[in-house]
Amino acid sequence: MKEIKSKELSPKMVHLVETAKELFFRYGIKRVSIEEICQQSGVSKMTFYRYFPNKTAIAKHVLESIYGEGRERINSILAMEAPFEERLKKVLVTKMEYADKYSREFIKDLMMGTEPELKKYIEEENKKSLNEIRRIFLEAQKNGEIRSDIKVDFVIYMMNVMKEVFKDENLQKLYPDFASLMKDAFNFFYYGVLKK
Repeated sequence: MKEIKSKELSPKMVHLVETAKELFFRYGIKRVSIEEICQQSGVSKMTFYRYFPNKTAIAKHVLESIYGEGRERINSILAMEAPFEERLKKVLVTKMEYADKYSREFIKDLMMGTEPELKKYIEEENKKSLNEIRRIFLEAQKNGEIRSDIKVDFVIYMMNVMKEVFKDENLQKLYPDFASLMKDAFNFFYYGVLKK
């Protein structure tokens, strides 16, 4: 399937993608079927297959839009002329807003990465994100906005460890939603990084 820009989407395809997004956010990717997407959107299976060869393709399209939108919002925050701590807080708020939109099932599907093509895409996006975070932390450290006695690569490593901790179902049960877990984790993590 060729890459499709959102400007090129037909109204029917936009509706199909929005319906898939709503269902994925509510029930997770794994549980939603092509039949449910077609039924909810009022689109035939034939029309679905005209746009997407399978459920993975529409799920990847949804993920690309999520990551693209999120990257734009976060980059605009990071480009602001404001202290590092303020920008960091705004990034956290943005990430929590995104986490609030998603069900535990959707987040679990993303974290567990059972679909190889989606897992690969998510890993690539996470790698890009961590490289950007590393660059920003090095810049903040150079400007004296975060502690100079902490290695930035250690911070990045610990961020990866936290992603694994988020997968722990026992930890997830302690929180009403994923956004609350993220808030506690990021507060714990980032306030240990900020300058004393």
